[in-house]
Amino acid sequence: MFIYSPDQVIITLNGLPLTGKAEDEFLTITRAEDDTTISIGADGEAAVARNKNDSAQITINLMASSAGNDIMQAAYAAYKAIGAVSVIMIKDLNGRSLFLAERAVPVKFPDVSFAKSQGSISWTWVTDRLVANLGGANLSPVVPV
Repeated sequence: MFIYSPDQVIITLNGLPLTGKAEDEFLTITRAEDDTTISIGADGEAAVARNKNDSAQITINLMASSAGNDIMQAAYAAYKAIGAVSVIMIKDLNGRSLFLAERAVPVKFPDVSFAKSQGSISWTWVTDRLVANLGGANLSPVVPV
């Protein structure tokens, strides 16, 4: 049997762990473009073009109360002040997935709202090169009785 636990998805920014993930979807990784496009000629002959664009967008949703927002804010401020780039690493300890963005920058300051419940803050970053390994899950251990 495979077991998934969201607390086993580790997200770090510049080596610092981001805790306080949002209640539902807390991470989205999206490639900027398709890896392959196909062209079909008038006579039906096909050709594919490989795209070497490895850029991606990473959206991290944190609870509004999360100390991770302080880490994100510091990296955002460093980017705005001196153009500092950040390193984002995502490791799924439930399995074999690993994502690394060695040169990530924020897209913009996040939208902020206040309501009856705490809500969440969405931080969106882009990278020119996402190294990605999307792997399966680990089997849960069998405990002898």
